Amino acid sequence: MAYTYSDYITYEESDPATYRSRLRLHIQEVSDLIGPDVAGADMSVQRNALITYRDSLMASLKEAKADPAARINGGLSYARVRDPR
Repeated sequence: MAYTYSDYITYEESDPATYRSRLRLHIQEVSDLIGPDVAGADMSVQRNALITYRDSLMASLKEAKADPAARINGGLSYARVRDPR
C-alpha cells in the first residue's frame, strides 16, 4: 500500500515543522485503515501490524515534540531583522 504522507521522514532535519505536520497526517491516514479484524471462510484480515505501526509513529511524534531544537522558542530562526533606517 502506498501512503501519501509517508515521506514525512525526509523533512526531519531540514524542516522540523513540516516533519511534524506530515507525520501527523501520516498517523491519520494509517489510523483510517485500522478497523475491526475480519475472519471468514475465504478470507481473514488482521490489523495488528497497522496498530503496531501507528503506535511507533505516535512515539516518533512524541519524541519530535520533546526535541528542543524543533520548538519555536528553542529552534533556529531564519527571520531577518531589517534596519529601520
